[in-house]
Amino acid sequence: HIEKAPFCVLCGKEETITHDLFECTWARLFWKEMKTMMKIKIPVLHSHSWASDLIEGKLGSDQFVCIVLCGCWAAWSERNARTHGEKGRSVQASVRWALDNAVDLKTAGETTQPVVTREEDRWQAPEQGTLKINVDAAFLEQAGCGSTGLVVRDSEGNLIRAQALWYR
Repeated sequence: HIEKAPFCVLCGKEETITHDLFECTWARLFWKEMKTMMKIKIPVLHSHSWASDLIEGKLGSDQFVCIVLCGCWAAWSERNARTHGEKGRSVQASVRWALDNAVDLKTAGETTQPVVTREEDRWQAPEQGTLKINVDAAFLEQAGCGSTGLVVRDSEGNLIRAQALWYR
């Protein structure tokens, strides 16, 4: 059951699912940012069949569908935050959140071959009383975005802090 408000709290227009996910002022900014970041454009959607058209693959690849559906989830989450007087995410943060979820869903259940490393390439604990910081980064040229990751461990190998960030 979807709790429906008579009017959009952001722009005052009649609230519909299509309005909330694609037509509202916030949603338009979201999809514009998604287009900038991922070079995807939302096609013209039929108000009664857009969800099944997406799921059945009539509107694009599996990757495209996953990104759009995660984008819809982000837009709906932000609609709920506004409707209930909560502070939501920025448009950019919502796009990153949607893309992170799309990547997680895409890779869920995938099996990967174990990477065989030489023994000398394995992680080594730092000396007693010190911390070791490992970082890595990636860049996706076609999307013009990237990410960084950081892990801090003590001399016992205990996790002190970890962080991952997405960059445009």
